Amino acid sequence: MFDCRFESPTSGKDIGRMRIANCDKDGAIVAARIAGAMGGIASGRPLAIRIDRYTDERYFEEMANRLAGYYDRVPPGSLLSDRVVVLSSVHRAALYVAETLHARLLPLQLLSFSRNLNEAMRSPMLGILGAGHGVRALWQWNKIADPAHFPARYRKMIEAADDLVVVRSTDDGSDAPIEGRIGHIYVNRTLQRLNPECWEVVRPVISTSASLPELGQWEWGLPNATVEACHRLWCELGKPPERFHLIEAGTVALYRRVPRLWETYLQRNGKPIQGVALNAYWIAHPTFERICGVVPIPFYRFSTVRQVAEKYLVRVPSVGDGKVCAFTNRIGGCSDPEEIRELLRKHGLTQHTWFSIGIDAPDAQCRNVFGQPIPQPAEKAAEWAGEQTFDLGIWDPLDVSFVVEQMNRA
Repeated sequence: MFDCRFESPTSGKDIGRMRIANCDKDGAIVAARIAGAMGGIASGRPLAIRIDRYTDERYFEEMANRLAGYYDRVPPGSLLSDRVVVLSSVHRAALYVAETLHARLLPLQLLSFSRNLNEAMRSPMLGILGAGHGVRALWQWNKIADPAHFPARYRKMIEAADDLVVVRSTDDGSDAPIEGRIGHIYVNRTLQRLNPECWEVVRPVISTSASLPELGQWEWGLPNATVEACHRLWCELGKPPERFHLIEAGTVALYRRVPRLWETYLQRNGKPIQGVALNAYWIAHPTFERICGVVPIPFYRFSTVRQVAEKYLVRVPSVGDGKVCAFTNRIGGCSDPEEIRELLRKHGLTQHTWFSIGIDAPDAQCRNVFGQPIPQPAEKAAEWAGEQTFDLGIWDPLDVSFVVEQMNRA
């Protein structure tokens, strides 16, 4: 699990690629940050995850240390500072916070798989257990809930930092209801529906006193205990309390604030806005967006960011050879591609937009509006970025306090 590799450019117009071989969004978000720091492009997470290890006592510690270890491969001169660390779940808003700060980004939760309840209970982490995810095994999100849960590489990076930023989605988790809990493991309702055999084992021992408000959104959110553990560790390391920062809002609100933050980042670095990228679920390519002057608009369901998208799309014709790319899929909203096409037609941008439907994954196929196979977003972003001349050394990060204020401001 969590296998990534960086491939150096092979020609003058090529850029480096971060290839993700076997992980979920937890690994993909770290790969995206490392690629952004090195001026490369990361592929999305693979559709088919190969389970080569199941949940055990040391799973989180060892896998988190492996992920954090990829930062050791980032060479000097890259857009990576050891003075700021950003901690989050698997939220793309956190990725862009880290990008504008040139910070290290570390996930506070990792996905594992378990074959039964006894195996799931071996993890010492606060866990959310469910079924589905395209595999027969049970999926399990393992979340830090105590300072003792932080692995050695995380602690070393946090200890070296001047500022710690935690990015938290505050959704209430009602989109993925919890049936109850067994000790430190919360049981997601998908278990009852998709794995009745395991549910019959779980049902007699489950407690229905689980507190959803304290748990937060099951995948993107962070429980209260996780945020408290981050703050406690920071203080235990003797760090100034005022240098601990918390960004928190609903998932949609955080997504809607990313374009404003990125626009400020481009402006501070003297880069005019040249285009817009409508990025559906799992899609993010900061290097392309940085060097091509493109404002990213991430979304899960497009209707929630349509107003923000329209604000930026109306500015595209005024920037000449600007790029508009609509990297769409149907994961969040079945009608998202059609809704986006209608908006593009409204603003006369249909002929000027790269439009793809599909998942940005190594083992997926993207198609255009005519159903013809086309390159995946990662490949197209790499092609466009490779056409530009750029120097990583000219980019400066934003101020930590400014970024926190911007992302917390409605």
